[in-house]
Amino acid sequence: GGIIATMLEANPYLTPAQVKQILHETSEHNTARGIKYILTPNNGYGWGVVHAPGAMSRAKDMRPPELDIPVSIESGQVLALEVVGSYSRTPYTELGENGENRLGEDEVEIEASIPSDWERPSRVTYTMEGDIIATVVPEPISESDGAWRLHATFRIINDVQSLTFANPTIRFTTSAPTLSDPETYALTTRETINNMVGEEGRIRVSVGGNVQPEIEVTSPDGGAAVADTFFVIRWTDDDPDDNARISLYNDMDTDPDNGKVLIVSNLAEDPEGDGDSYVWDTSTLVEGRSFYVMAVIEDGTNDAASSYSTGTVTISHTGGNAPPSVEVLEPDGEGDTADETFTIEFLAYDPDDTASVSLYWDTDAVGFDGNPIARDLEEGDGFGSYTWDTSGMEDGTVAYIYAVVSDGQNPQARAYGSGPVTIDHSQGPKIVDYGPIGDDIALDRPVRVTFDSEMDRPSVEAAISTSPGHAGTFSWAGTIVEYSPGGGWDPDTTYTVTVASSAKDTSGSPLGTDKVWAFRTVEATAPPDPPRVTITSPSEDETVSGFYWIEGTGTDLGQGGRVEVRIDGGDWRTADGTGTWRIAWDTELELDGDHTVSARGLDASERAGAVVTVNVTVDNTPNAPPEIEPVNDRTVNVGDPVTFHVKATDPDDDGLVYTDDSELFEIDPSTGRITFTPAE
Repeated sequence: GGIIATMLEANPYLTPAQVKQILHETSEHNTARGIKYILTPNNGYGWGVVHAPGAMSRAKDMRPPELDIPVSIESGQVLALEVVGSYSRTPYTELGENGENRLGEDEVEIEASIPSDWERPSRVTYTMEGDIIATVVPEPISESDGAWRLHATFRIINDVQSLTFANPTIRFTTSAPTLSDPETYALTTRETINNMVGEEGRIRVSVGGNVQPEIEVTSPDGGAAVADTFFVIRWTDDDPDDNARISLYNDMDTDPDNGKVLIVSNLAEDPEGDGDSYVWDTSTLVEGRSFYVMAVIEDGTNDAASSYSTGTVTISHTGGNAPPSVEVLEPDGEGDTADETFTIEFLAYDPDDTASVSLYWDTDAVGFDGNPIARDLEEGDGFGSYTWDTSGMEDGTVAYIYAVVSDGQNPQARAYGSGPVTIDHSQGPKIVDYGPIGDDIALDRPVRVTFDSEMDRPSVEAAISTSPGHAGTFSWAGTIVEYSPGGGWDPDTTYTVTVASSAKDTSGSPLGTDKVWAFRTVEATAPPDPPRVTITSPSEDETVSGFYWIEGTGTDLGQGGRVEVRIDGGDWRTADGTGTWRIAWDTELELDGDHTVSARGLDASERAGAVVTVNVTVDNTPNAPPEIEPVNDRTVNVGDPVTFHVKATDPDDDGLVYTDDSELFEIDPSTGRITFTPAE
């Protein structure tokens, strides 16, 4: 039990079957090794002395391979990447259940995927790094589901005398797409050992600039949410290129400028971008009050993003048993289809009971009057899933999934999924990705459709249409077709895209069903103001010398903008900062005399604003000391006032100030006149 707990601590995503297999592969054999073990069960049947370090290491091997890539890269940047898995082997791995030598039984598979918008991977190598010898069987690079896929199998061929480590590695070169606007992509990795499929690793990468974080409050969700001593706030967030921080507030309305009260601050953003939660202590809130929840996410670079819940939480301290809640995650309305099976995913909670969850399918999303799929699944205070056997469903059925959760004490909680799943038993081609979807779509963004097989291009182009219609051109890249709007889409317009069932693959099989979706373009906006800069130092006709800071201000430069400065007609140099900026100037590198300082602003698209100039004089001539004329000796009488005049000149024509350090008299600082009365 202790070893299993340690294995799960090292890798909490192990399944029970994987735990059992790892124990089998890392345990010492107790039979056929000596007379005293003849009657002892052996590890071929789940018995034996487990090699704890080996079991721990094999559990870690099942974690996703590492992919070292910056979370933020430049548009078009070329990258040399490594996918590094881990593999460990004990002396017991190659022994059979009766102690016989079973050489090289392990197979390790490493796979990775990068978006097909990126350049096809090249210069690909597959190696086993370390003290393990393996033959490598790579698969050809393929493209599917909108991604380039790399896969290799490492077949182990040597035995070891002690716990030994190695790293199956894939190296390749690719480049990010060239973009006009920042965009976020997901890259994935996975390792499989002896058919044990490990957890998928997902790495989000922003291309072309720092992406503004996003957040959406998902609970309370508009239902009749009630809280006594606590309430679980839920949200989804995304910020691939910063460690953003989240603050939560309660508010009696949805105006952020009045009355919101901080619940908690400085929560870490979920690195996977999935749902997150916080248990809100509501025990001291006023009975009967209803509150919205506001979430704010800040990355320290972009403006903060915020979201209000769609519904409120009503405070009720009457006590009693808390009702359960449920939410269907999959299907999610993003073009879900099913042939033999479909995995339904849901969230179910009950704070004080173990409730039961039942799943149903319906022909529409109203009434909760559908057909049962599964009954009395156990609610696990969180994520749950069920694999639905759809092989017997009629082809073309559009099924809406809903879940019902009951604790036997409160009214049932029920919820439909966000969209249907379509039963598709056809053997024809399928659409695996499509877009754009949503609002604020750029006017030059093309319609993009990805199929799962090579298509008959004329039939596909004839099958694609938009409403309202818009002339455009088609382009192809393998199984991906793009339709680019001629002159750009009309602003602030909803377009419905249809890929008709008449689209065929190269064997002549039709698509089978129409694919329809919609998007809305951005509103027409006036072009942004050009960048503007001012020079605040030096001023016009100022004389400068030595090491000097040129300073100024800038406006309308936007994210990615910069200020450039040059002297006379020299090269432009980038200043530090944009809103306020400065740059160092060593005037001793210039000839004494008149010079022109110029500055300009550029935005991220390299659009330059007007050049501003200041004329200055550089004077680095060494300064000479003043010269004092001799003062003649005089004979004076005690008690008679005496006046002297000290005269001095300066070769540089600098202004002069007269001073003295005498205790007998003081000198006029501007004229050099000395007056005093001698005393005995």
